[in-house]
Amino acid sequence: MDIGTTIIGVVLAAICLLPFFLISRGRKKREEKTIKSLMDIAKQQDCQINQYELCNNLIIGMDKNKNVLLFKKDYDDIPREQLIYLSEIQSCKVVEISRTIKNKSATIKLIDRLELMLIPNNKSKPEIKLEFFNVEKDFQLNGQLQLINKWSKEIKDQLKSN
Repeated sequence: MDIGTTIIGVVLAAICLLPFFLISRGRKKREEKTIKSLMDIAKQQDCQINQYELCNNLIIGMDKNKNVLLFKKDYDDIPREQLIYLSEIQSCKVVEISRTIKNKSATIKLIDRLELMLIPNNKSKPEIKLEFFNVEKDFQLNGQLQLINKWSKEIKDQLKSN
């Protein structure tokens, strides 16, 4: 009787844990594929990514020696890649587009879009906008706010050092 109960318990536990295992495995494969694609882009441009971060469907990386920033974001399985030479950039800033909703008991700030704006040295060239979050395309914020602030600082530090 005890062996039968143990077997049933083990089988039920395995059935409950299997979906979590499969989801985790699928996420790891997607992350590895995204990292490999960034490294391939860098290799095509004769760059070596020293630092990168992955967040949902975007990856950002930098070659500090060659002063190059790589950004890739996928929407509907369509990759959007950008390679930016930081030597051509004057400054960068975080652009947060949000709205405020007020009700009787509270005021709530909702972020609609987060962009990292890179301002070129040459004023005739347009600003480069790297979209980290868009409420119309992404479900919810999931670390993008922290990521954009961190990379804004990293880029500013890189711009100062060169």
